[in-house]
Amino acid sequence: GGPDDDPTAEFEVGQQFENKEEVLMAVKTYSMRRAVQFKILESDQLKYVVQCSEFGNGCEWNIRVSYRRK
Repeated sequence: GGPDDDPTAEFEVGQQFENKEEVLMAVKTYSMRRAVQFKILESDQLKYVVQCSEFGNGCEWNIRVSYRRK
C-alpha cells in the first residue's frame, strides 16, 4: 500500500501494487493530475521505468518498478 492506500496520490519507496496494470494506471493518473507527460525508459518482464518527459526542466520525477513473483 501507499499513502492512505491510494496509489494515485504520491509514490513512495517500497510501495507495492497487485499487478502491472495497477502500476500503469497509477503512473498515468499521477502524470495527468500534475499535467505532465511521461515516457517509458524501460519495460520488460522484471522492471518498468518511467520518467517525466520534461525531466531537468522543473519536472524531476522518475519511477522504477521491479516485479516480484508471488
